[in-house]
Order: sequence, then structure tokens, then C-alpha cells
Amino acid sequence: MATIIFNAKGVPLLASGRSYMGATTGVPADRPNSANPKPSKIDLDRTTVGIYEIASWGSNNDWPTKAEEIINKVGTLNTGLRFTRNFTLGQGIYPCIVTGYDDKGNELLKAPKDPSLTLFANSRIMRRYMEKAIRDYLKLGVAFVEFLFNADGSQIVGVNAINSKYCRLTVANEDGVVENCIVSGRWPDTPSEGEYTVYDLLDEYDPFSDLQRRRWAGQTTGKSFIMCIRDSWSNNEYYSAPLWFAAYLAGWIDIASMVPAFLKKAGTNQIEWINPLNGKAEEKWIIEPLNNKLNSEQNLVT
Repeated sequence: MATIIFNAKGVPLLASGRSYMGATTGVPADRPNSANPKPSKIDLDRTTVGIYEIASWGSNNDWPTKAEEIINKVGTLNTGLRFTRNFTLGQGIYPCIVTGYDDKGNELLKAPKDPSLTLFANSRIMRRYMEKAIRDYLKLGVAFVEFLFNADGSQIVGVNAINSKYCRLTVANEDGVVENCIVSGRWPDTPSEGEYTVYDLLDEYDPFSDLQRRRWAGQTTGKSFIMCIRDSWSNNEYYSAPLWFAAYLAGWIDIASMVPAFLKKAGTNQIEWINPLNGKAEEKWIIEPLNNKLNSEQNLVT
């Protein structure tokens, strides 16, 4: 087992083992300033939890709850998102090494020598993580990934997707960096002491370098860290809008929810027009179709 000597700032200086000794060259830079803008106090809704200031998710900090209500009551949206999740997940992933490219530009793949990588990629842990992370990304716009370490903090041994509806991000510090993720089952209500867990958030600029720096500094022992998976298209520094949100703003989601209600009402009225005992109409309704000057070729795809 290697022995590593760190300086006062947590930078590894010397590593030695039974048959080798190595020294570092240069000093890794501090956590880079990714030049995120400092949020305006006027435009940002905030919630205070203990000593932390939280960026509210939605005007009342309840966007995940509202999004779930919208999705659950619209069958086409719910089914479409689930199909997209299953299609994206497919048969899972497999580890490989790109050894080169053929004449057509296709990657030449080779299996890694370490069989533990294949076992981990095909494990239920990875399958469960991908299933939940894709679900949260598609439904809410953001997935929160937790990296789990072994006892001495030297190796990642698991990944876990924390349910996004229970996650909130702290307001960025003076450098524009979001440092923590607060997890609580009490959201959108403000949790009390003991009702929430605080996780360090990996720097979005380069999360894996950030994680490496923390490991070198001995800050990973007995801890786990959160990384966000989100699409930055919405320009929101904290929570991205899901892909279906534009359709919701345009009114298509409302139209989709009106279709089954209309058909149900039409079916109910049609049954009420005929007497089920004799099969004759008790009250006569004459419905004349409007003169449609448009032919089928002019119909919208919708």
C-alpha cells in the first residue's frame, strides 16, 4: 500500500511503496473560478435552512411537486416520458477502450482488462442509477448523482441517483460557485434541524478534477458528493427546465389533457340520447356538419 505525504494545503508531494518512490511536479491549481454570475438578490427566490441559504426551485419552492402533478394527469406526456426513459436506457452500458478508428470514422473498441469494470457496469447498482437519473432529468430537468466512497475514501464504489424532488441547491458564494446540495423529504416546506442532509456539490466546471483534489486532500473519507446532470439550455444557473416545459407554456399539454375529457363527455352524451329499453330516441337531436372547405391534405399533422 502506498504512503502519500501532503503539504498543508492538501497537495500530494511524495508517494512511496514497497518497490517504488515518486514525487509530484508542479502544484495543481486551486478550484477554478468558472465565472458564474453572482445571482441578483431581487430576481432570486430564497429559503433559509439553518445556516444555509437555498435557491428556491420555482416561485414557491414547489416546482417538482407541480411538475409531477402535471405529468401524472396527462397520459400522453407520462407515457411519452417513460418511453423516452426506457428507450434511452436500452440494454445498459458496457465499459470499453477506444483503440482507434476505421476508414469510415467508426470507433474501434476493446474490452478493458479489469473485469470488475464490466461487473460494475452491468450491476443492478448501475442499472438502478441510470433508470432514476434519466427519469429525473426527463421529468424535472435535473438529476442529482451521489458518489459513494469506500471506507478510506480512496475509491468510488457506488453511484446513486437521489430523488430530485428532495434536492435543493444553496445560493452561489461570492465567486459564483454553488457549494452544497440540501436533501430533505420536507420540501417544499422548510425542513427543521435534523430533517435535512447537507452534501458537498462538485464544481460544475470540472467535477472530476474537483473530486480528485478532494481525494488528494484527504477530504473524501466517510463522505459522499453530489454532481448535477442538467441541460444548460434554459440559462438557469440552478435548476434547468425539462424538455417538455416549452410544450406546457405553449398550451399543448392542456390540449392533450382536454382530449380524453372531451371524448368521455361525448360518449356519455351519446348514450343518454337513446333509450336503452326500446332503442328509440326519446328526444331527437339533429346535428348537421359544417361545410368544411379544407380537404384532408390541408390538415395539420396534429
